[in-house]
Amino acid sequence: MIAGTLITIREGLEAFLIVCILVGYLTKVKRPQFKIHIWIGTAAALIVSVLLAFLFQFMALQFEGTAAELFEAIVALLAMALQDVGWLPIGTTVAWDLQSFIPNEALTGRLLHAFFGYEAAPTILMVFAYSLYALFFGGQFFIAIRQGASNLPARFAKP
Repeated sequence: MIAGTLITIREGLEAFLIVCILVGYLTKVKRPQFKIHIWIGTAAALIVSVLLAFLFQFMALQFEGTAAELFEAIVALLAMALQDVGWLPIGTTVAWDLQSFIPNEALTGRLLHAFFGYEAAPTILMVFAYSLYALFFGGQFFIAIRQGASNLPARFAKP
């Protein structure tokens, strides 16, 4: 229950930050006419989330205990089927294994997974995706900081 709540809070904060960043970017580049597309996408995502929540409640699915294990097994089988079909043919080997250092089942592993998506034995595809994510958004962050530092008023500039 707590892990699910932490993951939900983390995902909600990520979505909030992404929407704020996009709206802020459109404001900065003086393209406010495109904000409507962000709000339409946000509304659509909320509607789909609520509909799925009602669907899961209607189907009486509780993602704890046996039901959670059954759901995870079905999703894992689906992922394996996708790999067998050849849709995910690359990057499925384990990059490294930290299971003996910080196991996924330990409290530390669960908290790291809830807040950062930690995986003790990530695949090469996961490492590649996380690296691309970090490089792209880290680069965008540093570019924004560099441009923002040059636009500071003189009283805030370094002597």
